[in-house]
Amino acid sequence: MRKIISCLLAILLLTSCAVTAFASTTDNSSTVHYGIINSPEWSQMTRIERVAACQLPAEELHNLVTDELVQVVLDYPFFVDARAFNTNREGFLRVLAESTALQELLNREDNVDSLISRYATTDVETVAATLSEDNDFSELWKLEILLAQPEFSNLMDEQQVVKVFEIAEEKHEAKCSNPELYQGVTGVFYQSVNEHSGASTYAYNSYVQTPNGSDVLVYVWQSSDGDFSTTAKQELADEVAVAYPNATRLRHATIKYNCHSYAWYSTSASNIRWMPYPGAFITDGSYPELTKMTTSVGSRIVYYDTVDGSYGTPTHTAVIYSYKDYPKSRRTFVVESKWGSYGLYRHDSYDSLYSYDGPVPYDIKYFS
Repeated sequence: MRKIISCLLAILLLTSCAVTAFASTTDNSSTVHYGIINSPEWSQMTRIERVAACQLPAEELHNLVTDELVQVVLDYPFFVDARAFNTNREGFLRVLAESTALQELLNREDNVDSLISRYATTDVETVAATLSEDNDFSELWKLEILLAQPEFSNLMDEQQVVKVFEIAEEKHEAKCSNPELYQGVTGVFYQSVNEHSGASTYAYNSYVQTPNGSDVLVYVWQSSDGDFSTTAKQELADEVAVAYPNATRLRHATIKYNCHSYAWYSTSASNIRWMPYPGAFITDGSYPELTKMTTSVGSRIVYYDTVDGSYGTPTHTAVIYSYKDYPKSRRTFVVESKWGSYGLYRHDSYDSLYSYDGPVPYDIKYFS
């Protein structure tokens, strides 16, 4: 274990350019800053409206001390989006693009000290009943993603990097001692750091074939890769339900497969292949591209980041569950899709974390 940690420490040090104490809050700070989530209006809003309602005024953010600002970032309802992409890095960038609180935190000179101190004082719970009450379950993985990002690690000196790894090892050992609570989220920090090397976190890679015979890379889950505990699955489901109150969860969270694998390879709950990129499934003619009005139940919707006005990276694939037509060739969809490592959800096609209206807009294509 120490050899692995030494290698990861070297990775983080290579990405670097070169503590204030935090008193844990006992009140529900998410209600203090994001009280809108408990209002009747919350579920009536579109995602764009919900995200906008969770942006604190610039003056209010500026007046917060950094420890308070860290709490606001951790409580941000849409931080949950960070775990719903192929990598934590990709998810972090998505959250950063939308969260003015996280953007403000990046501008604070003492941001690293505050994050490290908060990480050190966030407990690894040993009793399931206290997880939701204290918010420590979600705060740990959020802090671990933040501290592993170059936006923060590049600001650390060597002493701070070593300190972060010492805390991470302590937290990792404590979480591993409580697999009934933390299985599936024990190594979020190491996973996030390891992403900088481009290595897969899965033990085994393979290929699946399109109907036309093209190979597409998949990561094959094995029991040694682990998966979420029952408690972790419920905690993650509860967090998603806050940000996306109108989405219906059909299956619990799992790292065994993702949206692309579900839509293009197998919809089975026993699927154990994670497909980082759909590749030839959408390019070799196996599944013809459709127009919106020629889709049918079972057709696929692919969500793309739009770059310079053109289609960029496919970030998500959903399968059409139902649709409704309106005058003037308008059609809306209810789809089913796997949200990264979160669960399988049924939702309106525009009401998900992939229906993105930030600095990097999204676009869609339809396939049979």
